Amino acid sequence: MLTKKYEAGDYEDLGDSCIKIDDELLFIGKREPSIGDEEAIREIAKYGIAEIKEVGENYILEQFIEFEHMHLTLEEMAILLKEIHSNNHLGNPLVHGDYSRHNTTRLGGVPKCFDFEFTHYGDPFRDIGRVVLRECPQIEDVYSFLEIYSGKIPPRMELREGLISFCDWQHLMRTRKNVPYQNVPLLRKKQIIGASQNTKGIIQAFKQNPPIEKCKK
Repeated sequence: MLTKKYEAGDYEDLGDSCIKIDDELLFIGKREPSIGDEEAIREIAKYGIAEIKEVGENYILEQFIEFEHMHLTLEEMAILLKEIHSNNHLGNPLVHGDYSRHNTTRLGGVPKCFDFEFTHYGDPFRDIGRVVLRECPQIEDVYSFLEIYSGKIPPRMELREGLISFCDWQHLMRTRKNVPYQNVPLLRKKQIIGASQNTKGIIQAFKQNPPIEKCKK
């Protein structure tokens, strides 16, 4: 019913992706139709901030909730991500797809996530790589995050292949979003391939920003 009214334009637009259908306030979230999986989106909602009402081809209708965005600690991010990835379908873990402190918060004292545009079942390194790249300033932070997440540092070749997979994923994401510097993830991938094959060298190569002159806008 909500989907039919939304697609027919039978709603009141309140701005900032908020609409009113009948007397119900809803938030319109994005869904990338070629990536975002409806079953995965509904599954991850139990870690979200609001009830999902309907999932359309390129949108998600959610209960509208006002909240204060509170950044999670690295430990909280690791624990929440471990819980998310513990769900799986046909052996593939549940993946947020754009996991970062920008899409996580604390609600009622409980770590939560939101923005499920790219949520699907697949490679967990698509989330892990994002945290390692953006939320771990120092090598020690990377080790701490990985140990909290899985209880150990992954074997170096597993880590290497996982971070390479993340680079391919981020390139796809940037292409779909049509944002600048779409080739940067591919440059990171080359850095990993050419790096020293010990764990520290792999992480350093992954986190090193490529030369600006090679980054195409």
